[in-house]
Amino acid sequence: MFDRESLFHMLANKEWDSIAKTMYQNSKLIGSDPVLAQAIRLFESEFFAETDSLPPREKKKVYEYPGLVIELKQHAFSKSFVEKFIDRKLALLKETKSDSLLSYAAQHQDRPLAVQILKEIQTKTPEVLADAHRQNVSIKATTTTSESQKTTRLFKSRQEQLFFEAVRETFPTYHPYPNVAVSCVIDYSSIRDILSAEAREYFFKAIIDSVVFDSGKGYEPRFFIELDSHYHDNERAAKNDRMKDEIFKAANVKLIRIRAYDQNEATVERFKKLVLEVMRGL
Repeated sequence: MFDRESLFHMLANKEWDSIAKTMYQNSKLIGSDPVLAQAIRLFESEFFAETDSLPPREKKKVYEYPGLVIELKQHAFSKSFVEKFIDRKLALLKETKSDSLLSYAAQHQDRPLAVQILKEIQTKTPEVLADAHRQNVSIKATTTTSESQKTTRLFKSRQEQLFFEAVRETFPTYHPYPNVAVSCVIDYSSIRDILSAEAREYFFKAIIDSVVFDSGKGYEPRFFIELDSHYHDNERAAKNDRMKDEIFKAANVKLIRIRAYDQNEATVERFKKLVLEVMRGL
């Protein structure tokens, strides 16, 4: 219940933070209660004079509840007070290098100071301006230079790309993904004790060429398909294949391996036909 006596006491002692908190907690009475209206008028007339000299940390504290009242859009304060408050808070957030400066400036782009601040941020770090389009969301990016990007293609060979395109066409109602880490789709804790020491170490390095997920069941993995080639014939690759097979056997999951010995078979249509033949045989 609204305690008018307590409010009078706060006004007498100029307890601005407590007064603003009372306004916020009794926001439904704004515009209808004469005592609250009197408190608001006194608050507007003395708030800035009494708080401008406060240290930034204390000022941020006393600005909290007036800001919340303004966000409620209950028309508690006059337009001139609101505009002055927003400008003072923008300056305070900038002075203290607050993480909330960007979002607050974005919310109040009708204020010239907010527009100026956003332009300054855009000049220094244009990537973070994505924050300005949403509230309660942080979007950041690492900085880059004019040098060329050091990236690599998703597929290591043309054959890998054609194979994945074939898998994608074979499962139009599912979601195939290429180069999926084994650790993302196999429960390590359930098979750890039955794996060899080498397989345990390899588990977190292993990649599956294609995994077909069922989006209708929370992206449950359904099919695991490997494309083998002559690159798998060297001793190191053969050893990795044996460890990968060990992992899938321990997990009781079928790993399908497909290899085209004839280069004429390395087309989307031929790979698609091979995958379909394998699926029918499962």
